[in-house]
Amino acid sequence: MDLSVVIPVCSWKQIVEDRDSWESEEKWYSPPKAGAAEFGQRDSVFKEKWYKRIAACLRSVTRCPQETLDMECIVLHISASDQTAAVVNRYIQRDKRIKLIVIPEDCKGADVRNIGMELASGKYILFLDARDRLCEDAWEQIEAAVVEEYADFIAFSYITCEVKKKYKKRYLENGVAYDPIYKDNGKLKAQMLPISDGISTDRQEVCRLMYTQPVFHTCWGKLFKNRIIKDNHIRFRTDVLIGADFLFVSEYFEHCENYLMTKAMIYYFERKDRSIMGYYPIKKLVDFIRIVYTYHVETVKHYHDKTLTNGMHEYYINVLTVLFYAYVREYNYNDKTMEYLFANALETETVRRILDAAATCSFSSALRQHEYRLIRGGNTAKIRKYFARKAKLLQKHVWLDEWI
Repeated sequence: MDLSVVIPVCSWKQIVEDRDSWESEEKWYSPPKAGAAEFGQRDSVFKEKWYKRIAACLRSVTRCPQETLDMECIVLHISASDQTAAVVNRYIQRDKRIKLIVIPEDCKGADVRNIGMELASGKYILFLDARDRLCEDAWEQIEAAVVEEYADFIAFSYITCEVKKKYKKRYLENGVAYDPIYKDNGKLKAQMLPISDGISTDRQEVCRLMYTQPVFHTCWGKLFKNRIIKDNHIRFRTDVLIGADFLFVSEYFEHCENYLMTKAMIYYFERKDRSIMGYYPIKKLVDFIRIVYTYHVETVKHYHDKTLTNGMHEYYINVLTVLFYAYVREYNYNDKTMEYLFANALETETVRRILDAAATCSFSSALRQHEYRLIRGGNTAKIRKYFARKAKLLQKHVWLDEWI
């Protein structure tokens, strides 16, 4: 078997239950909204789009040439008879390379991918999110990489859509509310790997991108050798909800001997509704950062490279600025609440460690140095005002899970 495509799929019911179960910071600071609709009622109109995305995902997999590439597609789902499974079964009838594996209902996220890896028999593994799809000409690039065994670590570029934030009106007993909805504006955008040439096999360049830039923070769009994963018992961590992909990719990377990065695009990334970030308390977000940061520091330490270490410390100042920017940009808390949340973040040991470690850092820009001094100063009113102005000026959506 040349390649195993692993696709974790969840039902619409799971999406609703997951979102309802998240501990929401809004519940702490906002009064109950009379007449507010349940999540499932508000978003039932998107069910049809959800199933269409799964169909598009599977359709992109069936384009794999059967004559030249021995491929299996492992679809993992909690049911063999619900509407999501019905979509999968339609494609199984068309292409016997697709398999539907029923998993326990309590399996989510990292657990599902770990099961998929255990079942995979291909020489390489490719992870594919059920809401995304492969580009029309992706298989030409994938086939060449797999058959020729270009490298242990193979990373491709991808395509996405620019996102606009819109609001959906919702009527309450005492007025109206506006729920943020993120939608593609139809403009495709190429997300090329920031490498010097069209193809790079330079380990130093891979290290720089791995540990100083938000490039390899996802597991999709990459080919992993099954042998390396199983020989070294590499798994997705189940104790982190944000950062698990990066930890997996980084651990895998440390066991590789050769590398290939390319600007060839194989993956179409459908941006999700990242407003879910507001459902995590800020201290919980900082705790996710702590887990990734601790691993990051220990790994980079073994390289004994001052430039790499300096870049890593500056990177985590960027992570903190993204955290504050995202809160100001996306969530409608009042000024006092926002400052209270920022104070909660600044008092954590993780943020203090990041700020202390960057004290001797040589920043790549005066702006980054200014933001470091601003955050280290600890004046939450100034921090809020600065990022509010920045958000108004940039008009750009930034989410923490795109950085760790």
